[in-house]
Amino acid sequence: MTPEDDLQEIEREILEFVRARDWQQFHDAKNLCMAISAEAGELAAVLRWVSNDQADAVAQQPDIRRQLAAEIADIGILLLELCHRTGIPFTGAIRGKLLTNEINYPVGPSRGSAERPE
Repeated sequence: MTPEDDLQEIEREILEFVRARDWQQFHDAKNLCMAISAEAGELAAVLRWVSNDQADAVAQQPDIRRQLAAEIADIGILLLELCHRTGIPFTGAIRGKLLTNEINYPVGPSRGSAERPE
């Protein structure tokens, strides 16, 4: 199974989960965007007060990894559902944005810098 096939299978499972509960009526584009925002806040809260120099090490702790994985999954589920709802192909959107980022952040001026090149 290719990664694309796996992603399509996961999307099918998500849509079946939602259909079985008759939740499509609540999962319009606006509500999905709002839910993604809320879940992103929950993801950020997992490492909220961890210092930057310790963040990677803390993220490897089993309990923290479980929390991160749960929030990442919530966001991923909602993103895939939003893509389906709006007809935006997930991988196509990512590939398109990567091409834009290649233009906006050329390797030379971007290397080692957190600032957007001018």
